[in-house]
Amino acid sequence: MNRDVKVHTCHKNTEIRDIKYLDSNRWYYTDDPKFKSFKALPVKCECKKRVTLSRAATLVAQGAAVKVYKPKDFRPLGDNRVDRFQVVMIVNRAQTPRVDLVTAPDIVRAYADGRDDYIRYIEEIHEMIMTERAKLMAPFRDDPTEGRLLFCFGPDQRTVGGRG
Repeated sequence: MNRDVKVHTCHKNTEIRDIKYLDSNRWYYTDDPKFKSFKALPVKCECKKRVTLSRAATLVAQGAAVKVYKPKDFRPLGDNRVDRFQVVMIVNRAQTPRVDLVTAPDIVRAYADGRDDYIRYIEEIHEMIMTERAKLMAPFRDDPTEGRLLFCFGPDQRTVGGRG
């Protein structure tokens, strides 16, 4: 039987609980290497993403997802209490911060106050940005067809009868 695994991303506002205070009616996950603190999944979940068992195992092995546990009364919580058909996706969206290198106060200090150190700073930042932009541009190539039309339209784009 090939059942899909539900991938949870609904764990934003979950409380952290110690292993001693877990409710046996809830599902929990942990990213604690000591296996002491757990976070509960919401009682009602609207997660719809599903993956195969092998993909879920790969996500857990790569550290992109963690296992879901269901405690039972007076039994130790370990790999024998794992729900194979649920995983929690650990959302890690590291983004490049969008910080202005030259701010409005820098411009005022440079040009209104006439401070040379800020003028040099702004010019250095400008040179750095222009150098990086130049790396993104393709080099110029001469026209190999010497002024002829570089793109042509196939017969399917012509008008019927050859008229415009």
